[in-house]
Amino acid sequence: MLRYGFIAAGNIIRCMHRGAEMNEDYNPAEIGIYDINEEVRKDYAARGYKTFDSMKELIDNSEMLVLANEEVVNGVCERCGSEVIRKNQSQWMLKITKYADRLLEDLDRLEWPEKVKKMQTDWIGRSYGAEVDFAVEGHDKKVTVYTTRPDTLYGATFMVLAPEHEMAKELATDETREAVEDYIFKASMKSSVDRLQDKEKTGVFTGSYAINPLNNEKIPIWLSDYVLADYGTGAIMCVPAHDDRDFEFAKKFDIPVIQVIAKDGKEIENMTEAYTEASGTMINSGDWNGMESSVLKKEAPAMIEKMGFGRKTVNYKLRDWVFSRQRYWGEPIPIVHCEKCGAVPVPEEELPLLLVMLPLLLVVFVMFVMLVRLSWSISYMGSAWPSWSSVAALRARAALVVSPVMLWILGVNMVNIHMILPADRTIEIV
Repeated sequence: MLRYGFIAAGNIIRCMHRGAEMNEDYNPAEIGIYDINEEVRKDYAARGYKTFDSMKELIDNSEMLVLANEEVVNGVCERCGSEVIRKNQSQWMLKITKYADRLLEDLDRLEWPEKVKKMQTDWIGRSYGAEVDFAVEGHDKKVTVYTTRPDTLYGATFMVLAPEHEMAKELATDETREAVEDYIFKASMKSSVDRLQDKEKTGVFTGSYAINPLNNEKIPIWLSDYVLADYGTGAIMCVPAHDDRDFEFAKKFDIPVIQVIAKDGKEIENMTEAYTEASGTMINSGDWNGMESSVLKKEAPAMIEKMGFGRKTVNYKLRDWVFSRQRYWGEPIPIVHCEKCGAVPVPEEELPLLLVMLPLLLVVFVMFVMLVRLSWSISYMGSAWPSWSSVAALRARAALVVSPVMLWILGVNMVNIHMILPADRTIEIV
């Protein structure tokens, strides 16, 4: 069985590939541009700039469409009000993350307002830090977290995983399983925007504990929807003494707070808010006591890597471009998904790849034949052929006249028809 996936980003990819001006007007349904877009897509796939992968997406349960975060309000579709769930969806992605550094570096060449450049910089979100591996008590697997503050590792008193994390259900114990699964389901109905904007922190304890690799202390593993699966590793170590969100979460769920950075080396008694100053002296941090935190922040990734339980990492908020975040699709990606050979490009001589029209033409013809039969049946129960002067016969003749016209319109617009296909549909060819 062969499967052709359809997407709706031909215009933009053509501009990227051919250097076209963004104010140029052109119709993606025109055969020439349609053909060019297919060639570009195949070229991008061959060079590794386009991948076919599985990613969790927001799905409208009634229309069965992939929605963007902005189209989900309070867990429902903003258009139809249907319940929205998050589930894995196989789809094409354009690897714009390969251009992250170039996008940042070339901002200086643009004559844009500084506030716009800052917005672009924040959107790309490059950060330097470390990935740290935490062993899990009673499990063979480890949980890897990404942190920009490895210098505060001694102050980690709990860990939070995104509800979509691959180990979320696995870490649940018999006592917490029902609560964990219920929380995961409720989180799946929220968009990322809603989750980040929620003022009140929510969460559920999995029943499992991670081991802090620096001091071997056990720390509880929680799930909370303020952590997103598509940023970093989908898991964070939480240092409530030095992060506002972690502090709020710790106070709500009565989790210990350990200060590890102090101004002038003096610990704050009965902290009422997180100490978030960029610099200070390390305290309660074993061999790191007395070090300047700003210096340790730069040195800690290499130190952790040398100890064998982490590594220096550069991370980005920028995500690869998921094409299915559009309600309607454009021309096909000329890649055949074969059960034996995998993803195989369609030969250039077979481009452009058009929709298979014969089944669609046949469906329309059958519909009008059924209309004719229905007209006869309404007025002539038991009669095989009505008089041509009857009302039913007039309906039948009208249907027979309209049928060829509809077929002609369908044929003329064969290239445009795919523009009305929903985003999660594919055409199957046996």
